[in-house]
Amino acid sequence: MNILLVSCWFPNSENPQQGSFILDHAKSLSFASINCKVLYIHIHKGNRFIQKQIKNYSIDNVEVIEFDIQSRFWKYLFQFPIFLKKTVLHLAENDAVKKADVIHSHAIFPAGIFGWHLSKKYKKPFVITEHWSRAVSFLKKHPLGFLGKRIYQNADALIFVSESLREKVSKRINSQNVFVIPNPIDGNLFHYEPKPEPVPVRCTLVATWKKRSPKRGDIVLEALRSLQKKISVPFQIDFVGEGDALEDYKKIVDEHNLPVNFCGYETKEVLAKRLQNSHLFLHPTESETFGIVIFEALKTGTPVLASDLDVFRPYINSQNGKLIKNDVESWQNAILEAFSKQYNYQKIAEEFKMPFSQSEVAFKTKDVYEKVIDKMKK
Repeated sequence: MNILLVSCWFPNSENPQQGSFILDHAKSLSFASINCKVLYIHIHKGNRFIQKQIKNYSIDNVEVIEFDIQSRFWKYLFQFPIFLKKTVLHLAENDAVKKADVIHSHAIFPAGIFGWHLSKKYKKPFVITEHWSRAVSFLKKHPLGFLGKRIYQNADALIFVSESLREKVSKRINSQNVFVIPNPIDGNLFHYEPKPEPVPVRCTLVATWKKRSPKRGDIVLEALRSLQKKISVPFQIDFVGEGDALEDYKKIVDEHNLPVNFCGYETKEVLAKRLQNSHLFLHPTESETFGIVIFEALKTGTPVLASDLDVFRPYINSQNGKLIKNDVESWQNAILEAFSKQYNYQKIAEEFKMPFSQSEVAFKTKDVYEKVIDKMKK
């Protein structure tokens, strides 16, 4: 079985964090003996009206075909990908696309639009996996929302990474072939190791910290600023990730002398070790479609304090963490409670050992592929 994963999000030299879950998904498919290639449509800033080239390389044994499209008007082209339709279809005149049994796009916008047109040209089954937290907003407000709705409803299979996201999008579309399959997590990396003694209590946060992002590291910092004298044990807070919001965060830390480290971007290998050595994982956010870092933490046995969102409610409870309202006082109370609580780290890791495993996700996805291939043959 040959699968072509189509994505406009993928790790690159400018942003090694971007779309890392797409790479994880591609890697997981090998567990079900699926031959997977990634078509990365990379639309970014250039000095000319438009420059395009094809790059071929591999990352972690995953073959990548990159359509590198540079333009002075790249933001406009990204927002209105229909103007790149002919360019992408022309670049796709290669064996990797033609030999694919299924074309599988990740996210409706813009990869879903490109994947849809590729599937029509080459008469291939089309699958889309939705991760995007703004998918509903896209359908309601974007000029191409009508096209997104048509693609959702006519895809041979529509996969959501969480039940919460499925419910939100399904209110606006009428699609019969809907599945819920989470993102995979590498259990060889994210697994239980005995925790160090909780002095200091080590807490980790992971995100891309942008000012316009839903991630709310500022709430945690404000809570810690008020709590600093009330906490009876030493503690350490590690912010992992990069972004323009960190400038404001660093000012708060310096002004109040908070025990916070800004660690920058970390590879999965480094992050796994950090989580294994953490006593708490903090995830303040206003929205989330799946929250892969939440489950990476839980797989290492790390309790999670997270914002009270629908997507987390089936998984977070008093034994493995707490869900919290997004205000400073609620986070203060939750942090104080968690710092004095004794968690069974090994039990938490055992409960999350199998869910979201690479093999589980691979075989569920393979079942979907087999269904759409059989449907095309009839």
